[in-house]
Amino acid sequence: MSSRRLSVLALLFAAALAARLLWAAPAPPGPVAAVTVPRQLGPWQGRDLPLPAPVREALPGARVLFREYRRAGRSPVFLTLVRGRQVASFHRPTFCYEGEGWSVVAAGSRQLPVQGRAVPVQTVAAQKERERQLMVYWYTCAGQPAASKTQQQVLMLCQRLRGKPALGGMVRLAAGFDEAPAQAEAAIGDLLRYAYPALPPDLR
Repeated sequence: MSSRRLSVLALLFAAALAARLLWAAPAPPGPVAAVTVPRQLGPWQGRDLPLPAPVREALPGARVLFREYRRAGRSPVFLTLVRGRQVASFHRPTFCYEGEGWSVVAAGSRQLPVQGRAVPVQTVAAQKERERQLMVYWYTCAGQPAASKTQQQVLMLCQRLRGKPALGGMVRLAAGFDEAPAQAEAAIGDLLRYAYPALPPDLR
């Protein structure tokens, strides 16, 4: 057998092993701790919202906080926090958007300055009939920010290979806008000034 074919087989075996570790390995015993953050964040007042059944079913074994924050003079901001030990507990938020009839009109990534730290985030602008929303989200693993879902999966795999709990997280903020997303960006940025220091350490 040629060395090239052996290399290909080795890569396939490594990929299969990684997939098994990520998707099939059982979670460590014990429940995942609930996600908590104050309802009052500076001038922003929050209220818990029921999690839609399809979203709940798409996040097996995860703990989720879904809340709307409001303050005078700003667009309402919807905050979603997810914490879980299984890769299946996380997916791209656009999956839920498209399932609810939204169309993604723009997407990208950027470094978001928050509390003197550059957080790698994904941004999505979506539209449903006349309604528009801007969404900003990021992933974490064991307290480390991940630039993408793929990087989060790699970090979770590395944690498992080291024999450590692979605790992952996701933070999502969304706000509506009329003509330009600057309105939503301002609201999300303002809430983050107060919310980021209050987030659990594993979600920052």
